Amino acid sequence: MLFASTVLVFLAVNCRAAFAPYEEWEVYFDHFTFLRPAEDYRLYWKILEDERVEIGLEVATTGWVGFGLSNDNTMGDSDIILGWIDESSDVPKPYLQRRHSVSIHERNPVFDEDLRDDLVEAWQEDGVTRIRFTRELFPCADEENPFVKQVVMGTSFVIFAYNNENPVCSGSDDVECLLVPHDAKSMGSQSIDFFSGKSSVVPMPEGVQQHDFLVENYTVPSKDTTYYCKFLQLDAPVNASHMIRFDPVVQAGNEAAVHHFILYWCKEFDVDKIGFSAECDDVANMPVFAGQSCRIDFEEILAVWAVGGSDFYFPEHVGFPIEGLQYVLLEIHYDNPNEIEGIVDSSGVRIYWTDELREQDAAMLTVGAPYDSTFIPGDMDVTVLNSFYGAPQCTLNSEIDPSQSVHAFAGLLHAHTIGTAIKFRHIRENVELRPLLQNEQYDFNYQQYVGLPQEVDIFPGDEFVCECYYKTNRVYPTYGGESTQDEMCACLVYYYPAWTATVVGGSKWTDQEYAEFFQTAIDNGWWNGTTSWSDNEANKTAYYYDGKNEDAVNHYLAFQARETRAIVCGAGGAPDDYIIPEARDEFIALPEDDFGDCNDNASQGADGDDSKALTGTEVVVISVVSAVVALSAIVVALIYCKRRQKTTGMQQYEHMDANEYGTTTTK
Repeated sequence: MLFASTVLVFLAVNCRAAFAPYEEWEVYFDHFTFLRPAEDYRLYWKILEDERVEIGLEVATTGWVGFGLSNDNTMGDSDIILGWIDESSDVPKPYLQRRHSVSIHERNPVFDEDLRDDLVEAWQEDGVTRIRFTRELFPCADEENPFVKQVVMGTSFVIFAYNNENPVCSGSDDVECLLVPHDAKSMGSQSIDFFSGKSSVVPMPEGVQQHDFLVENYTVPSKDTTYYCKFLQLDAPVNASHMIRFDPVVQAGNEAAVHHFILYWCKEFDVDKIGFSAECDDVANMPVFAGQSCRIDFEEILAVWAVGGSDFYFPEHVGFPIEGLQYVLLEIHYDNPNEIEGIVDSSGVRIYWTDELREQDAAMLTVGAPYDSTFIPGDMDVTVLNSFYGAPQCTLNSEIDPSQSVHAFAGLLHAHTIGTAIKFRHIRENVELRPLLQNEQYDFNYQQYVGLPQEVDIFPGDEFVCECYYKTNRVYPTYGGESTQDEMCACLVYYYPAWTATVVGGSKWTDQEYAEFFQTAIDNGWWNGTTSWSDNEANKTAYYYDGKNEDAVNHYLAFQARETRAIVCGAGGAPDDYIIPEARDEFIALPEDDFGDCNDNASQGADGDDSKALTGTEVVVISVVSAVVALSAIVVALIYCKRRQKTTGMQQYEHMDANEYGTTTTK
């Protein structure tokens, strides 16, 4: 499994002032971002075609520098790359080496191997160290390097540190030099999606209109995490138009503090609330309009961005309809781990639209869980999988031409704080295709649209599964709901051309099924609540499910794995006898990838024929973001889970066998 990943890089440098970026790197690398509010540590990266990633570190210091990926934002169980530049002689000597740490308290990671062959360039200039190197995306641990980690698909937890001093070496041949420890102000963590799809730049047409939705001189609290919401408006409703692009607008100097934003379209709105702002989870002060909060419905999300992301362009012939748009809610997540005082911010999002309508309307396809189908016991030491199904009937109805395929080009995945991974599975005529989206290490605090490197065809009658994995250390159960302390499970993709019917699907447990589940738990002494989900949810901390009892855990897991589901469709007729794919004799599951697979037979196809091995060069990445789904009048919320042993490695759309994996369309 690749649910954890840790890679750390240490280099040498000295001084802590902000500095100008190296322009050649800005042009060469696909992504770059500051990792600290002080803007003294910039990370660059680029995915290469040979299953490697190229990384550039630009740090305002002349001691060592650390960079890496961690499953828990600490040094524990980390795969470390240590580097520095020794300028004590006439010819500067760069170091780059792999080390590992098994403890969060490790002050001098243990040397593993010299990596100078992976070094591309390194130099110091004006108190800034720049070092550029490559590493494997999917290295395999062995006896010599048991701590080596693979880069996960989805969110990576980046850890970083630096010091003003170089490591202390006993001589010119010493590679196991003693690391001078960093202080608490020279370290941190950040969430990054190394594989986030970068949308192709599309020239803007003449007459394009734009508007900035910004917070104004907001003083960021001196605490680790803040979600700030503000209601904003356009002067007048938008006429028939297409939104064709959105950009992050991040105030200079606040790049590391502004972690992500979400812009919601408020279709039901009290105009007296224009300009109102508060912390988003301040339930007492955040108004709800006509019984519906702007933050509930996935289909009302206009724009999402997270650190490391870039401008998002719709395909040149596609636009998102925004006729009537006037009122919005801007949500910004501020990341201030050092609890710095005095950060004042005016960031937000810029949207672009045109009244020269493009050829195709974009729309959203969503699959997820109604709130009242989510129940996750506390006190369990296992990761649990909750799966929600979009039946073929949800896209087979009188309003949709059965011969009309559509093309998915971007998407989102969403759970709340105990979600650990999400996958959006795609099935056609009982044959599983490549996942539309996947995030192996989901982070609630890091949400953004992910562009698919290649468009994927979806046909009426296709079937979908939104899988959420959850792990909780809470004592009491977690239920589905709007609050951050509740849970959701939702998967969506942007597609075109828009079908005439809203395509929303999901599955749920009936009241009777939950009553039977709870009654068995009561009879065995595992549950002290009632047999009603709604009554239990209304008393969240009054009732306890014995997650420490093995039989109780198995009872819950067996309930989640039942072979039938009640289906809800936003359009079309929901089937009465839906059976999950894995329970059907004719179902053909997706073969495992060889990417990231360290088994001896990894290069062979499912039947041993290496002609079926995937060898493409374009990585499909999948991470994501946020919010909630509406199922007709039912809000689709997410439940997290993990279904089966994960197929490791990167998912690719290029060089697939179309007969085996389904049709794809190249941009």
